[in-house]
Amino acid sequence: MNMNNDLKSRLRARLHEQGFEKIPTRDADGFRAACEMLGRITQTIDVRLKPDETQYPYRPEEVPFHTDHPSVPVVAWHCYRQDDSDGSSLLIDTREVVERLPMATRRLLTAIRLRVLHRGDPLPLLVLEPYQIYWLPVVVEEELERGNRAHLEAINAFRTALASHVSEGKAISIRLQPGEALFVNNHVMLHGRRAINEYSKRHLMRAYVKSP
Repeated sequence: MNMNNDLKSRLRARLHEQGFEKIPTRDADGFRAACEMLGRITQTIDVRLKPDETQYPYRPEEVPFHTDHPSVPVVAWHCYRQDDSDGSSLLIDTREVVERLPMATRRLLTAIRLRVLHRGDPLPLLVLEPYQIYWLPVVVEEELERGNRAHLEAINAFRTALASHVSEGKAISIRLQPGEALFVNNHVMLHGRRAINEYSKRHLMRAYVKSP
């Protein structure tokens, strides 16, 4: 019990402070148990290549930085099998990116509402207190097409700051091994993935976790 409480406290602290944590979970049952320390699992999904799918996780190409469903505070992955050559997850702490921007630009970003996939109500691109980012490239492009000049300039400023952060080597790379899990604060971090072989056998389980 004490060991579980220690792990729970550590996970919560690390998700709050650095936005992510990697831990050994051994198998799917261990992964689910770790998720349930943080809250309720709302969905689990097998992540592996699927030839007929068009969504990011199921394609071999590099996955751009993005937010998963914004109502979910924690996204986690358990590794069954890793890609033979890479398959690394990439993380960006957007709090550091936003700090690069003038306050006027930050306020403009909080005024932008983006469509949420499979849901009616749009959500802010950025909330400053409590902090939350919502960044999904396909939805951001829709906003740019609307032609609001102030919004376009704010979004481009964020994209430039994000690109600078990556070019300076500040993206965090984590290559899970079988039996390991990665937990990510979905309200703070953007995540992506390096490209993998089109015949890759990489296999992860993804879980969405809501706080109690």
